[in-house]
Amino acid sequence: ASVRVGTVELPAAPSAGSSWGAMVTPPPADGPFEVELEALDVAGNKATTLAVLRRDDSPPMVSAVDVKDGVAKAGVFYVANEVASILVSSSDGAGSGVASVCANTICVAPPSGGGPTPIILALGGPGMHSVVVSVKDGAGNEATQTIQVVVDAAPPSCTLDAMAPANLVNGEYWLAQPSALVSGKASDAGVGGVTVSVSAGGAPTAGGLVDGGWSVGINLPAGQ
Repeated sequence: ASVRVGTVELPAAPSAGSSWGAMVTPPPADGPFEVELEALDVAGNKATTLAVLRRDDSPPMVSAVDVKDGVAKAGVFYVANEVASILVSSSDGAGSGVASVCANTICVAPPSGGGPTPIILALGGPGMHSVVVSVKDGAGNEATQTIQVVVDAAPPSCTLDAMAPANLVNGEYWLAQPSALVSGKASDAGVGGVTVSVSAGGAPTAGGLVDGGWSVGINLPAGQ
């Protein structure tokens, strides 16, 4: 038997019924190359098998990684659940194509209709977790990217302590002027921080990330 790649012939002489192998090294180009296997017996009978070989030594690309229902701050994703959906956008240009997309040890095939690849991943308990995203193409080239995901399932606490110069009457604040200074405290037992938003008369007035005491001035329209 012999193996021929283009015009290069690699001789092989296996014994009957045994397996054999030959190393095929294509030229330094993308191809395609035709690999021809020819088997010849002593009677002169011949069998031929053809295969196409292409070369792809360029890794695919991880173009974007997102976390469904997560909030990104300073390059870190914050989620409230221990199970998250990792969304991976990838491409391979004119190469062999994206074959698999992984988040840690969970690997799936990319969707046939295109778009980001969703991967359901169990992160574990509260705190910060590293997620290694990897993309492999059909030739075995690989690209990786690591993201940090924080699980924060503890709700924050927020209290309204005063609304000066209003007076508290039967559980409601009353004041004679159209403005007041609202103050209170906010804290978060988790690791994601807490944002306090204040609205007056149905319209948002102010909001921001705080830790501890907060205060903001509000203006109320007439009749409110």
